[in-house]
Amino acid sequence: MNNAGRWLVVLLIVALGGGMFWQRRALQQAQAENAELTSDAAEGAFWMKEEIKQLRKQAVDAGELEKARKAEAELLRLRGEVSQLRDQLKKERDARAAAERKATASAVAQNSPEPQTEPVQTFSATLRASLAPQQSLVTGGWKLPNGNRAIVMVEPALVNSSGNAAQPGEDAQVVVQARFAELPDEALEHLNLQSMRTSGKESSAQTILEPAQQQWLREQLEKSQDVNVLSAPRVLTADGRQARIEVTRSLTVDGTDYSVGPSLDVIPKISADGNTIEMTVIAKIRQATGAQK
Repeated sequence: MNNAGRWLVVLLIVALGGGMFWQRRALQQAQAENAELTSDAAEGAFWMKEEIKQLRKQAVDAGELEKARKAEAELLRLRGEVSQLRDQLKKERDARAAAERKATASAVAQNSPEPQTEPVQTFSATLRASLAPQQSLVTGGWKLPNGNRAIVMVEPALVNSSGNAAQPGEDAQVVVQARFAELPDEALEHLNLQSMRTSGKESSAQTILEPAQQQWLREQLEKSQDVNVLSAPRVLTADGRQARIEVTRSLTVDGTDYSVGPSLDVIPKISADGNTIEMTVIAKIRQATGAQK
């Protein structure tokens, strides 16, 4: 074999060796890629299984939640029905109790004697008021059995030992003038005394009048034809001593004597500077009821 043949064989051997090398290299690379794809496929299958589990769990949870919601709604409905039943039972019990009370009251009223009207009723007012020497006090406002209202005017004044108006610093006594008036409700409004109205026999109403208001009220009372004014005599009393004014008459009803008419008890207390009279007033009117007047 000549040299050319030898070189050809060598080249052929080298070519075959290189081809086998590159073929093995390609095979190894393919095997590596196949292994990687297998791993990725296995990991993908794992996560797919996990996702399927989560979806199944969510589906179960959603079903349980829907069941819980339905159960809660049913519970609320039952509670509402129970509440309605309780309200209905309470209303029925209250209605039965009211009917029983009404029946009992009716039976008692039928079996009870008619209440007897008092032959004489007493209306009173007890109060304290601080007045300047020229101010006056109005109290009362009772509704009398004859339908009229009654008011009492209390007019105190400070006088000296000669009976004249006391000057500051003089020893003073208190002169009290009382006026009792009966008048209809309309007249009470005309005199701006509607706030004096009281519905019971006890009154704490009071109004303090300045000298000009006092003069105007006296004039209105005297000239009104539907107003009956009774002026009581004046009374003189010392500082802190109780005085009594009354204009009463005797009334006999069923063999019993009653004293009817107005009365007034006052206890005046003069301040140290002589500018204030602290008045404790107890006013009363006793009036016969109905036809017994």
